[in-house]
Amino acid sequence: MAKIEIYQIYYSESTRTGLDPGFIPLDNLANDRPDWREYWVFRRLLGGRPLDAETYYGVFSPKFLAKTGLPSSAVHALIEAQGENADVIGFSPYFEHMAFALNIIEHAVMKHGNTETFIQSAKLIAPEFRIDQAVMTSLNTIFCNFFVAKGRFWEEWLRNGERLFAIAEDGLTALGQGLNDVVSYGAKIAPAKVFVMERLVSLLLWSQPQWTVKSFNPVALATAPATSPDFMVLDALKIAYTQTGAARYLDVFRLLREQMGTRAQMRTSVSHTAS
Repeated sequence: MAKIEIYQIYYSESTRTGLDPGFIPLDNLANDRPDWREYWVFRRLLGGRPLDAETYYGVFSPKFLAKTGLPSSAVHALIEAQGENADVIGFSPYFEHMAFALNIIEHAVMKHGNTETFIQSAKLIAPEFRIDQAVMTSLNTIFCNFFVAKGRFWEEWLRNGERLFAIAEDGLTALGQGLNDVVSYGAKIAPAKVFVMERLVSLLLWSQPQWTVKSFNPVALATAPATSPDFMVLDALKIAYTQTGAARYLDVFRLLREQMGTRAQMRTSVSHTAS
């Protein structure tokens, strides 16, 4: 049976009362470095002790249930079902975002701007990364740090995370300054480094093929909206490209995505005209 340690962060009394009892409560009431959001909690918990190579560790935010619809029992069941064969197991929402973006860094630029910071951060972790060429799919894309992984993967994750952490803390280079620049997400703001760190796991899975990854089907999440067939086709085309290398799949992906963007603009235009 797999050894599992999954923690859930609380940072207020209201979030404490909403924790899933099947996860280990993780106190962040002090919130010493809010500028780092969850990364500060990760490094404090996992970076300060030796990790067992075969144990599955995870650290979820208080919003895990709201974003995925998954109770701890479903999380534990999927881990046990893998029979210890997976290094990383994802529970990521936002399938449409996975499908529409070519990769998770392109998605970051779409959502937050600050293009050069995201690109340079990605190249630091994966030197071969090219934002217009790297193809990521629902099979290796994880949002919100909703994943569990064996200790040996976490050690690699932390090693790379600390490289970015040191650059941001130093703040003397263009990348360091860019990581600390504030970007928007919806109506809120946060330093770009927060969103870089959330993409670290996907960059490692894309660039280091030695890791075996399994995921809960994001389309099947209880919180997922009814998925347009177009998004499913986009993801399928990317998967076909990564498995065969046939450029035609990527050509069709780009064409369909462009058509979807055009249709969305037409709907927006019609809506504005009607109002």
